[in-house]
Parts: sequence; structure tokens; C-alpha cells
Amino acid sequence: MSADLKPTPFLDKVSRMFSAAGFHVTVTEDIFAAIWEKAGFNAAINATTAVCRVPCGGVGNVAQGRYLAAKIAEETAMVENAYGVKASAESIIKDLENTYTAHKGHFTSMAQDVQKKRKTEVDFINGGIVKKAKEKGLKVPYTEAVYDLLKVIENTYEIQV
Repeated sequence: MSADLKPTPFLDKVSRMFSAAGFHVTVTEDIFAAIWEKAGFNAAINATTAVCRVPCGGVGNVAQGRYLAAKIAEETAMVENAYGVKASAESIIKDLENTYTAHKGHFTSMAQDVQKKRKTEVDFINGGIVKKAKEKGLKVPYTEAVYDLLKVIENTYEIQV
């Protein structure tokens, strides 16, 4: 598929090559939904693990962690839908639920950045969702709160204990 959602022989060839090399390959007819759902997944899991300084399973082990990640997923899907992208919060939440167990000990890159007191990608992930929401006049309070918390964390490394 190209971005115009039409199948191409090149895509089929590349998909077969990656599969033969042992990679899990998924070809989708709606690449924009897949991209936005991945952004929603990252906004939910990366930001919550970074703020809480826990691995993925830590978020999943606590009802409030699951709730917060799900709310961010829902907000992202709402923004996606406002742009005409047919992405679903349910799909993002399903991926999150799988990650809580399948990758329970994994520290996301954003959590690792916070642990090592480095700048994170929050401006591009959560900040990008906040920006797109504002362009459509939408409110994303959970995504925005986590974004704000991470900006405080990032900008106060030198005084943290």
C-alpha cells in the first residue's frame, strides 16, 4: 500500500522480504489509522511510565495507571477521528493491555530518558497530540496534564532528589 491506500507490487515484495527475514509484518489498508494508533499507544504508555518511573507492568498493575493510559488512548482517538482518521481507542487499549503483561519489565525509552535525566520526546508525542487537539478546539485534559508533568520533570532535573 502507498499512502493513497492502493496496493502496490513493491509493498508486497518488501513485506515478503521482511517476513522471510523473521520480522513480524502487518500490511494495513489504512496506514493513517495505524500511525495515529501507534502515536496514541506511545502517548499512553511512554508518558505514564516516565512520569511514574516504572516499567510497563507497573502501570498495568495499578487501576489508576490503567485508567490514565486508557484516557490518553481515548483522547488520542478522539483527535484522530476529528481529522477524519478511522482509528479506535479500543485498539490502542487492547495493545496497552497486552503490553502490561507481555512487556511488564520493559522501561520505555521515555522512562529511560527520565531516569537518566535526559530530554524526552514528549514534545513530539504528547505535545503533538495536544497541539492537534487545540487546532480542532478539542480538550485532552489527561494528555495535557501528563505532558505538563513531564515538562516539569525535564526542566527540574538539577534540583530533583
